[in-house]
This record gives sequence, C-alpha cells and structure tokens, in this order.
Amino acid sequence: MPEFQFNQNNLDAANDWLIELLNDGPYWILEAKNPVIGKWSMSRLFHSWCATTGEWMAQNGSTMPMYMDSEGNYHGKRKFDADDAKKLFSATWFSDENGDALSWSKRGQKAKNGKKAVRAGNRGERYHCCNMLQQWMIERGIKHLNPRDSDYMRAMQEQNK
Repeated sequence: MPEFQFNQNNLDAANDWLIELLNDGPYWILEAKNPVIGKWSMSRLFHSWCATTGEWMAQNGSTMPMYMDSEGNYHGKRKFDADDAKKLFSATWFSDENGDALSWSKRGQKAKNGKKAVRAGNRGERYHCCNMLQQWMIERGIKHLNPRDSDYMRAMQEQNK
C-alpha cells in the first residue's frame, strides 16, 4: 500500500492522494500511525552504514576517478567515500518499479536545473534498501551499528510477525 505523510499543513494534498487511491479501486483500508520512530530513522541508519562501508571499501583499495573528460576518459584517483557508497547502494537497491532513483528525503526532490523530480521512497522501499545493504555488509564481515531503537528494527520485527 502506498504511504502518505500528512499534517495540518498539507490536508489538501492528502485529500488529492485519497481521491487518486479511490480512482484505482473503490475500497481501501487505511492505517494511521505516528511517524515518530525514535532516534534512528532508516535514512539516518542507511547513511551511517554508507559511511562504514565507504571506509571499508577505501581500506580495501576501492577508488574513484577524480574527473571524466568530455570524451568519457577517467583521470586521476581518489579514495572511495561515504557519498560514493550512498550513490552506489541507492542506485542498486533504492529505485521504483521503473528503475528510477528514489530520494531519501521525506518530501522527495522537485524538478530543477533540467533534472526531473525524484519521489521520496516509502517505508517499504527504505526497508528493502537497508535490508539489502545490511546483508551485503554481513557477507563481507563489515561491523556496523544496528540500534534497537530504530525504524529499521521496528520494520524488521513487523516483517517477521
């Protein structure tokens, strides 16, 4: 089921979203839940894991080119970092059904400077990406933080009920 976060400031958008749902089917079951998730959202946890993974990859010899010229040739090298890990793992596991990238921000990204809009990933999509990254780290023996008070752990417990 699609998710929509609403508050008093976006009730018109929430109403539009509900109308779209009703256009897709005459009946829906809605579940309201408080978005307060403790100190560790899935986005924060994912970024923490990317920092850990980026450091591990750099220590194991992974590098990135400094720049690419107009003919597509790479020049120079720099150490792999957390931002590289975020881009790599988001591109691998955090996209919609059409293969388009999703945003970790809660509101997505508006279209600007010739780039198209990017919708925010929902809780299930975030969970999938975090789950895949955690499995990847475990397979390689990368030690990582996994707080009990996190949206990811709550989603995992819900998944395993």
